[in-house]
Amino acid sequence: MISVDFATVRRHLFVAVYGMGSWLSINAMYVELPLLVDKIPEGWNFPSYMVVVLQIMCFLSLLYSIVAYKFESLIEGNVYMISAMCLMSVTGILMSAFVYNIKSSIFGGEHSALLLTAIGIMGLPCTVSDMLFMPYISKFKESHIVATYFIGMGLSAMVPSGISFAQTVPYKKNVTSTSVNGSSFTSEVLVEGPFDVTVFMCLMALVMSISLCGFLLLVRDRKVNAVLDIEPVKDKFGAEDTVSGASVAFATETRPRLSVYENAFLLLLSLFLGGAQNSAYHLANSLFIMANPIFCFIPFVVSIRSHLFFVLHTIACTLCLAFFVTLGVVDIFGDHSLAEILICIVAPLTSGLMSWERAAIAEVLRNDSHEKGLFWCGTFTQIGAFVAAILMFLLTNVFHAYP
Repeated sequence: MISVDFATVRRHLFVAVYGMGSWLSINAMYVELPLLVDKIPEGWNFPSYMVVVLQIMCFLSLLYSIVAYKFESLIEGNVYMISAMCLMSVTGILMSAFVYNIKSSIFGGEHSALLLTAIGIMGLPCTVSDMLFMPYISKFKESHIVATYFIGMGLSAMVPSGISFAQTVPYKKNVTSTSVNGSSFTSEVLVEGPFDVTVFMCLMALVMSISLCGFLLLVRDRKVNAVLDIEPVKDKFGAEDTVSGASVAFATETRPRLSVYENAFLLLLSLFLGGAQNSAYHLANSLFIMANPIFCFIPFVVSIRSHLFFVLHTIACTLCLAFFVTLGVVDIFGDHSLAEILICIVAPLTSGLMSWERAAIAEVLRNDSHEKGLFWCGTFTQIGAFVAAILMFLLTNVFHAYP
């Protein structure tokens, strides 16, 4: 008979819900772009403005990593700061729900200044999540807890995409009507979806609130179990003995630590994968990103520690990404549907494989590196994403490499 440790299952559930809030708000904005572009003055140029705002937030998050390095409580994931960032995301999402159609006059032109402000408010928690949200997971000793967090990160794209399926992009439809005198006439009618952007973003704010509740429950669960874990040790040594936290720590099993070179190697891979996956994110449809949480289940079954495997896997992911970019830029197959089929296969495969490797590397750094392993993993990942986002912005808006 299979025994189930419900306490462990509960913690994994809380971690997944907590991780879901990492990039939920920005993913929701990207999902809503097809509905937003007809309502905002920037039109399809708006994503370029979004990128600029998010890069400012990325820069601020990198400044945070420099400050956090000086404070141990920030490196380990500060409960109050994480809670504040989650509330900041909820605020930004709710603000976007009610200001997206408000236009502001700036330098003689109309712009969505309030919406961009809301994106900045919700963007900072997202960009800082790698250095703030993820390191908190190092406090838990359950195996594969990092993989569960990455599953939650995947859900941050899957949930908005799934809810957006219930929406439809407004379209014009010819409707024939009959007048009072019996004559018929045809007119164009704009057909709206079941719910608009405001309702969608309010739903996203609710989901983000659930993620915050998941984090608070995780904090409470950790405090309760910290007391329960110490009690049996006190009984073992006797009531008269004093057991310190350090004594309990020494009682746990020790594992060999990674060398400086091994740490540097894995962190550089995290930097590259952060940039490569960010590029894939900018190029791929949000539907393809939904494959990420599925691939993040792999570490539960297959545990990878070989550095050679990481190198070969990274090369394979890079080749897949290069092929995907080539399909999007070069008209290899003409108008043949084979190109669309290959894009639908390669895009989720590339993004999913990168998510798997990122989860596997983070798991190794969490288990076999020093206590700051996940913090540095998140920092290098964010540096890679920052560089890739600037590169994609230049290729798209300066060199016009992509249509």
